[in-house]
Amino acid sequence: MTRTALFLALIACGPKTVPPVASLAPPPLTPAQQVAAQVNALVPASHREILGFEVKQSGREFGAFEAIVPAAWPHDSATSTYTPHPDHLPPHNNHLGYSSVRVHTTCAGTCEAKDWEPLIEQKVRALIERGYTIEEDTRPNPGQRVIISKHPDKRIYSYYFFQPNGHRYFVCEAEVDGLLSSAASAFQAACKGLIIHDYR
Repeated sequence: MTRTALFLALIACGPKTVPPVASLAPPPLTPAQQVAAQVNALVPASHREILGFEVKQSGREFGAFEAIVPAAWPHDSATSTYTPHPDHLPPHNNHLGYSSVRVHTTCAGTCEAKDWEPLIEQKVRALIERGYTIEEDTRPNPGQRVIISKHPDKRIYSYYFFQPNGHRYFVCEAEVDGLLSSAASAFQAACKGLIIHDYR
């Protein structure tokens, strides 16, 4: 082998350029995941071992939404309600109490244009008839209504979402037992953060 051939062979066998390693950075959070992170930051340290929030998708053909709900709480599809596991209820555990979260959408009959305010008024009257006192009744944005009602042993945070003359409305309602009142702001933020994809 000539010197030239040897030189060329050494170059060919020399160090190769290593392609850059793909970035291992986690993917960006979705809007619903961002809300869940904000909600979890509001959970008191005393409850974080047994109370956390996660994203649940409705999986509906119409009226699709993403809800922020307590992680690992069993879901009753018949009532659209999440409740604590029995092991976390009194007398076994005194952190959560008899709390629940209900996330629901309905046409309230036929799916056609409706004025939703009268229906919500019926819900308010029903709370009063059950012995609840209305502490707050606000409309923070068009198509939203927030009702906070109080009973001697719990509060109900009701968030209604609708469009004028829309075909359906959405509600996120958190019943927060007195034992869980220190986490009320987390439940409120979870309901406020309901992400609606489809009002059909």
